[in-house]
Amino acid sequence: RGVSLSRNVLAMAADQLAQQGWAETLALNEQLARNVSNVLSAARNVKESAMDAAGAADAQLGDVDLLSRVGEDERRKLEAKRAQSTALLERATELIRSLEREAAETSDGKSAAMREELQVLQLQIESIRDENLQLQAELARVQSERDEAIETRDDMLSTMDQQPAGAADARGQARAEQPDCRAPSEKLKERLRDGHWTLCRQGGGHPVYKRTVVLQDATETTVQVFSHASTPSDWRGMHKALSELRAK
Repeated sequence: RGVSLSRNVLAMAADQLAQQGWAETLALNEQLARNVSNVLSAARNVKESAMDAAGAADAQLGDVDLLSRVGEDERRKLEAKRAQSTALLERATELIRSLEREAAETSDGKSAAMREELQVLQLQIESIRDENLQLQAELARVQSERDEAIETRDDMLSTMDQQPAGAADARGQARAEQPDCRAPSEKLKERLRDGHWTLCRQGGGHPVYKRTVVLQDATETTVQVFSHASTPSDWRGMHKALSELRAK
């Protein structure tokens, strides 16, 4: 009698716990901010309670001594309770399967999104690496031009220092006594060559030259640009170009 009573109490408690848990599970599943993990955990608890309730009902229905002392109505109640617990167990199991599929799909989606983000980051890293290499190459070029400009300036200063006193005046006087009869275009070419000017482009009849220099008492390089009309509209065009180049 005591065993039968304890089984009955266990069945009722398990069934009540399962029904209450199922109501809470449905409420969690219908929330706007639905959390699949929380719903899945609640559904698994319901499944365990439903299994306990169904097991307790089966134990009561399998108790021959108990059945011999209860009437047909009690037997039907036990069978109905077992059917109710079994149905709840099936619903909880189906919900668990659905939630597990959803969780797996969500996980796969997150994994795919993470892979896409990783690919984007890798492309950005490669782009930054390429830009860094370009900047390093540009820095090396600028440093090379700066070193060359400093060397040219030092050579010119050294040559000027090594000239004997009055040599520049004598050379200027000699040039004055022997005027340069070359064409202005030839003079311009010589000035460009001696000044280390480099032709960088030519478009629309206007050649553009540039050079990198380090001015006296300066530590940073300066890029100078010079342009002139190759087919000037007036006959004084080359003379103007020579005058502008002399001012550089």
